[in-house]
Amino acid sequence: MRVGWSAGLLLAATCLAGCEPASDEDSREAEQARPTAATQTSAGPSPDAISCDSPVSADDDAETLVRRFGEDARFETLYGPEGIEIPAVVLWPREPARRVNVHFADDERREIVSVNLGDESAWRIAGLSVGDPLSRAIEANGRGFALWGFSWDYGGYVSDLRGGRLAALPGGCRVLMRLARADGGEVPVALMGDGELSSDDPLLETAGVRIDELGITFPPEE
Repeated sequence: MRVGWSAGLLLAATCLAGCEPASDEDSREAEQARPTAATQTSAGPSPDAISCDSPVSADDDAETLVRRFGEDARFETLYGPEGIEIPAVVLWPREPARRVNVHFADDERREIVSVNLGDESAWRIAGLSVGDPLSRAIEANGRGFALWGFSWDYGGYVSDLRGGRLAALPGGCRVLMRLARADGGEVPVALMGDGELSSDDPLLETAGVRIDELGITFPPEE
């Protein structure tokens, strides 16, 4: 079954490390459905820099990932905002510092939407890491950006990189980010709600927001 490119799915693709795994029963069913491929465990790259073509490229699908990473690739269904189900292949699922969640646009896992870091990830993307402060994100982008207000399902996700460097990485992908307070606490009321905020809002700096989720996305072909 094809999952449409609805606004909900596109926004769900920005649910990075915060996605929750499916139940044990769902995971067992997914494991049984995985394609037949070579299962030699791949050492793969050490956690360093994720790019538009490494360790995953836009040309990959579930079969190529399983063939390349073997036992280090596991089928899962992850859950995004509003309970949206996202077909995924998780790389290095048993290694929190290396875990990478690969999200797909279709149940057959043939079209990649995004490559997302686990919340304990040691990977870097465009020089950024999970936990970096807002100022570092602005610096990496080369300019300010817009993000959704906090305290709702899509709160804190960057909505517009405003043509900055993170909007067009070498190879054609772009960065996905979600910001949150480092201590997990609430932000000021003025920063809440489903409207857009500007990254230069001084209240964001005062609140101490940092990169909470990080990944890349491959824009769909037109």
